[in-house]
Amino acid sequence: MATDQGPIEVRVSPEAERLLGALARHGLFGESIEEVASALLREKLREVVLQGWLGPPGWPSGDTQPLVK
Repeated sequence: MATDQGPIEVRVSPEAERLLGALARHGLFGESIEEVASALLREKLREVVLQGWLGPPGWPSGDTQPLVK
């Protein structure tokens, strides 16, 4: 379960805000622009880790192995 670690301000273009609003109205990723943006960011970060951009995934703690030691 995700916990709220605090706000992060992100500036988006008017087009991105419009798209986030449209997704929020459909409710698939959340019911507000902030919830949708948070859900999409979490999913993208998950993809980054699984694709190995931060190094090979898979330590039991959930951390990734560093690319450079």
